[in-house]
Amino acid sequence: MDNLQEQIMNFNLIYKYYYDNYKFAAKSYGMSVTVAFVLYTVRHFPGCTQSELMERTMMPKTSINSAVKQLEAEGYIVLDQVDADLRKKQMRLTEKGIAFAEDTVDGLYAAECHAFSKLSQKEQELLLSTFGKIVESMKEELGNQG
Repeated sequence: MDNLQEQIMNFNLIYKYYYDNYKFAAKSYGMSVTVAFVLYTVRHFPGCTQSELMERTMMPKTSINSAVKQLEAEGYIVLDQVDADLRKKQMRLTEKGIAFAEDTVDGLYAAECHAFSKLSQKEQELLLSTFGKIVESMKEELGNQG
């Protein structure tokens, strides 16, 4: 295996382990990773729509829809109509949802903050810059304009 291929495989493995942390946290909260990502996102971006959830979580529409329905049925979120577009609804947490988020995904966010704070300011900037460059290069290579 050449060095570039090895580096790419190592990067992919690290990324998988990073994502596994989210799956582990979600499981420890008794929810799927999709439900955790939806709850986390609505917690940090109140009023977001399902389209915005898909953009922020990188989860498929059907998974997002199922998670939203589950959280709504359990009384954690409500959907509010946006303007005249009957299909577009903003999500917000109920009081019960806020309490649930405090007991679950707020711990995930705190862990992220603690882990990120272990990097120096320069390392944080380098990580974000470098990963951003990889993302943009991949988009170009794949012809992804999205």
